[in-house]
Amino acid sequence: MYSSIVVEKLKQTCVAEWNLLLDYNNNKFIAEMANDSLPVEKFIFSLKQDHAFLKEFCSSLLRLRDAVEDPSLKTWFEGLHRSTEQHEMVMQKQLLVSLGLSEEDIETMVPAGVTKNYISFLRKISASTSIEERVSAMAPCPWSYLQIALKMLTSCTENKFRNEVYQRWVKFYASQESQQQVEYLKGVLGQLYFSADKDKKLIMERSFCVACRQEYGFWKMAYNIKR
Repeated sequence: MYSSIVVEKLKQTCVAEWNLLLDYNNNKFIAEMANDSLPVEKFIFSLKQDHAFLKEFCSSLLRLRDAVEDPSLKTWFEGLHRSTEQHEMVMQKQLLVSLGLSEEDIETMVPAGVTKNYISFLRKISASTSIEERVSAMAPCPWSYLQIALKMLTSCTENKFRNEVYQRWVKFYASQESQQQVEYLKGVLGQLYFSADKDKKLIMERSFCVACRQEYGFWKMAYNIKR
């Protein structure tokens, strides 16, 4: 219980950045997706870029797995890597194929500028010896996706989308498995934050905030289709 309270304190240190991700007035991509008005080409662009990003995200999870000493954490990061690679990325491929892309199109995707910046940020953080900083940097991605998907489910008409592809995307990220993964991640993050000294707490806050800004930049890029 206490770790949930502690991790919320961490999030509150950059609540403005976090709220930008979830606010329909600021994040037009998710607002239009929720009301079924998002042009499908914007969704395709977003999915392609996210797929390219997740390749690096998976690499960062493996580096985290190798860096932690706790056997249970090693196992969990290995499981999250496997889930991301074998479920999330496969889901993305299936959606892209259903929208007319070929396997070659998917495998030869080039990251756009904002995606490259996010990837560079992850790589830079992964070079750090601080587990706290690294977990803080990767947490906003799955956590915010869960919150966005749950918000969409509650705000759309009768929890259904006219666009079946959008429906499948939302259901994946709002699934029970996603919720369990994020709750565990929040517990890990909360424990690390609770145990950190003042200086390390500041580093964690900075890392978390930068990741939130990267996430928001990603959504803006996808909405505007900026390459």
